[in-house]
Amino acid sequence: MLDFTKPRELGDFGNTIILGPYRATAAALHPAATLFGLPNSAMVLWGACEDEDGVSYCICREMPAYMTGGCWVMSNAGGKGMVLMPESAKLWSGALAIDMDGERIDWRSADIWRGATPALEAWFAPDRAEYREGDFVELAAVPAAHGYQFYEPTHGQGTANHVYSATGHIGGKAVTGWLGFNTHFQKPGLTYRISPMARGGQMVMWLDVGNVFEDGSWEQGPIIVGRDGFGAAWITSSDGRMTFSNDVRAELDLGDDGFPKEVRFGFVDTRSGERQDWVWRPKPGSNMVELPGFAPHLKYKRSAEGTCLRAGENRKLAHSSAWPEFQADERLEAFLAEQGD
Repeated sequence: MLDFTKPRELGDFGNTIILGPYRATAAALHPAATLFGLPNSAMVLWGACEDEDGVSYCICREMPAYMTGGCWVMSNAGGKGMVLMPESAKLWSGALAIDMDGERIDWRSADIWRGATPALEAWFAPDRAEYREGDFVELAAVPAAHGYQFYEPTHGQGTANHVYSATGHIGGKAVTGWLGFNTHFQKPGLTYRISPMARGGQMVMWLDVGNVFEDGSWEQGPIIVGRDGFGAAWITSSDGRMTFSNDVRAELDLGDDGFPKEVRFGFVDTRSGERQDWVWRPKPGSNMVELPGFAPHLKYKRSAEGTCLRAGENRKLAHSSAWPEFQADERLEAFLAEQGD
């Protein structure tokens, strides 16, 4: 939480973030989009789905401007953790063609310039989105909860995220889950990877709750915790209920391998004063064990696909996702010390 006892300079709000809803538009996802003058540093297309056998799949494709460095498609089908599917190595990497027409934006692999069927296609509109990686991944999605945005004024950075309810197939398996479009805004020369929130040590954990229950009800939204005020929660439910807080506490149980075994979040709804308690747990065999070895900036990342539910929840899940960004470097010890304040 923010340390109110610490004298600060004018304009220094620690790491406090301003979080709220936004109406998702094609313009907000375009490389030319800005947020308070900050340029779009990258749009990240991500997905989290389950098949009928309970196997989980996670997708991440970063698209900075008119390029993409490839796509991670991970699965826990083999029982050895959430690991890259072999087909990921064959997915498009290189230039992108981006077109916007009114309220629709399209991303296509640059192989279309030589007359080929694009290896990568994705498009977004406020009422629908689709995503395809050849015949390996194909998802169609429609809105559920509102989009959300946050802005951190002291250091100048922000994000806009819209998460759609998705169905389709991955690797020949029918899947249901979530498809997200996440735009990062950073100062010139910065990307999310080297931003204050990531490399700078502000953010400890950021996840998107995504629960669909067998009775058809759902709840979706972010829970974020970090250092010196970097934290917020905003959960929207299918019955219209919304929960918001800018002061989120967390207790973590870690395994010997550094991956989280359980995280207990606590906060008070700013409007109603109601206490909210949520519990995140990993799905069996879903630690992303390969991530730390992918690149130097991922060395301390200990993410895992999981489920985050209100304490005492008794509805039966149809499918769920809560895949956190979790950083287990020196910031974690400092964050846990702050939780005792």
